[in-house]
Parts: sequence; structure tokens; C-alpha cells
Amino acid sequence: MNFLFIPLWLTSIFLALPTVAGASSCTDITLTVDASTYTHGIGLPDFFPRHPNFIDGFFNEAFSFIGRIWPFVAVEGSYNISATLCEPEEYNHANAIQLLSHGATYNKFYWSGIGLPEEQAKRYDWTRVAKNEGYATLAIDRLGAGNSSHPGPLLESHVNLEAEIFHQIVLKLRSGEIGDKKFSNVVYVGHSLGSLIGVRSTQLYPRDYDALVLTGWSANFMVGIPKILATGLRSARYIIPDRFGDRSPFYVALSLPEYTRKAFYGLSRSFDPEVVEWDFNHRDVCSGGELVSMMAGLTETAYTGPVHLIVGEADSIFCGWSGKCSRGPDSPPGNARRLFPVAHSFTYDIIPDLGHCLNLHYDAEKVFESAHEFLRRSVERQEGQSGQCSTFESVSLCHS
Repeated sequence: MNFLFIPLWLTSIFLALPTVAGASSCTDITLTVDASTYTHGIGLPDFFPRHPNFIDGFFNEAFSFIGRIWPFVAVEGSYNISATLCEPEEYNHANAIQLLSHGATYNKFYWSGIGLPEEQAKRYDWTRVAKNEGYATLAIDRLGAGNSSHPGPLLESHVNLEAEIFHQIVLKLRSGEIGDKKFSNVVYVGHSLGSLIGVRSTQLYPRDYDALVLTGWSANFMVGIPKILATGLRSARYIIPDRFGDRSPFYVALSLPEYTRKAFYGLSRSFDPEVVEWDFNHRDVCSGGELVSMMAGLTETAYTGPVHLIVGEADSIFCGWSGKCSRGPDSPPGNARRLFPVAHSFTYDIIPDLGHCLNLHYDAEKVFESAHEFLRRSVERQEGQSGQCSTFESVSLCHS
């Protein structure tokens, strides 16, 4: 497929977006992706009579329908996916690219410091560290977020279609259609909902990725729903009309800053309050279809590569009823191991004091180091070591 290079200065003028920290080696691009799949024919109109005040009540009750079985319907379309491609000065021998997938209510700037001023953003910039390690990165605005296409939020903006779009992007990366380079290794890096979509991708296409790095996620999603509800999800067109006034009411945004901080951040000493405020003021959207298709990523996958999870110790959404992650095979994140029964290795790290949005804490560098230490021992492993299991300071559950 053809794609369009967009100069950074043109993007900043016409789109009024923050620049990417360290953007001298980064290029904003738009990918045209043709995708087709089956999604749930979500039927929610019956909520209207019970909620005269649509904005306050609709999406909170919709959460009770996560996992409900709706009939599958075929969907297909051609979608514009906004992305930022960053390349290192020198590639490592793995010839690899990291495909970065943000979480709900974020966009691609999650991976480069959420649009903070450049000097301030460096501390939270995953792409900067990846480039220094010799990796290219492709951070995308997932379907419905940022500058990507904003299709129907119930039928199209759905975990299954997003997984299909990632598959098409992987094919482009391996064939040299992006950046004029064929990548030997593609690493999927997700956060929160982006991690869940990565798991779904491996269920549908288990050979797409050479390694998985899943952050801010575990198999314990359902117990975190009350914390998500407390953030006050409301129709974005009504609460942020200057940015999202043209969106369907089924695209939602966070509305309660204090409860959002409690859900997304860790201990008070672990983050900068100014970053929390900036984060909330620059929040993006997620769709009703994404919210009610989240259970799609909770079944076993045939993926055989290495998997590494990273969670904050104080992740109140994914750490179970206690709101504090602990170690062991039966506690989050260790219990996510069951989803990867044939993976070459399954490891995880728990970062002390950090909350759900790990990249936005003072100790984000510990997150970045955990991920890249894993990649050094898996994607960058020397020939002849592929049967070995990496063991480092994180918990390791491996098999040949």
C-alpha cells in the first residue's frame, strides 16, 4: 500500500499537535490500511429509555455488558493510520522495529512523553531509549484515536478489527513498504488496551511478532472495572467539544481528574503532579466498541515467541482486588502465563511504587530498562542460544 510522508512542520501547523521529543530522526507518516474481519454486532440502543441523561449514565452501564455474546458481522474498509517512525543512528544486529500500541484515552504521543516540552519529555520518552538501543520504533494512533480514521465506534472501532490492522502493518514492515527497509524482527509493545490488542493479535496471527512486551496489563481486567468507572467516562463530543465535537457520542473520554489520577498513577511520591495535569488536559478518546470487546484477548494463543510483562506495583486496575501487584504464578501478572502455553519464555517485572501508566512516572527509566534487557536476551540473542531461557532480575517462567 502507498503511504504519505508528512513533514513535522506541516503537521504542527495544520494539526496543532505537540512535536515529538528528539524528532530529528523521526518522521510523521500516514499509512493506508485495507482490513476486513468479523466483529460483534453490538446492540445498545435499549439503554436510551433507562438513561434520559445519556451523558452521565450510558457508558457506565455499558461496562456491565463486557463479554456479552453478540452475533458476528463482517466489516471491511480502508483506514488511514497516523504514525511516527523513528530510526536509530545505527541499528543493532537484530534489524528490529518496535511497533508501539498505546492504551485507551491515549494516542501515539504516550510513547514520546505525551507532548510535554522536549526537555521535560525526555524522562518519559520510550522512543529515545529504543533508538539508543539500536531499534526503530513505529508508534501509531490506533483506530479512532489521534489523527487516525474515526470510523463507527461500535462496529469498526473494535478489538478484532484493530488486531487485523496491526497484522497488515506487520506485513508492510516486513516487505519494506514502511521506511524503505525490510525488518527482520518485529516486536510488539503495548500498553493497557494496546497490550490486550497485542494478545488478540497473537491469537489470530501467532507468527506475526518475534517478541511481545506487554505493559500495564494482566489477565485480571475484570476486577479493575470499578476503578475505570470511577474516572467518569462520558461522551467526548460533549465534555471536550473543541476537540471532539464532530465525533459520535460513542467515543468517550475521562471526565473526573482526581479519580483518573488514582486509577492511572501510583504512590504520590512516584509522579510529578504537573505531568498528571498535562496528561488529563491532553487526553484522547476510546470507543464503545473497544470497551465491550475487551474480553476478546483473554483466551489462549498459539504464539511461540518470548513474552515479557511489565506492571506497576500500585496498578489498581490490573493488580487485583488488593490494588497491589505481587509475585507468584497465581497472582497478577504471573497468572497471565496461562494465555501463552507454548511461548518460548514468559517473564514479568513489577516496578515498585508505579501505577498503571508506567511511562509517566519518575522511574519510567526502570520500565524502559526492563523491556530492553528482555529484548537483549531474546531478540538480540546470539545464534545458537535460541533454546536458552533468559533469566534476569524479573521473575522468569520458561520452557524450551
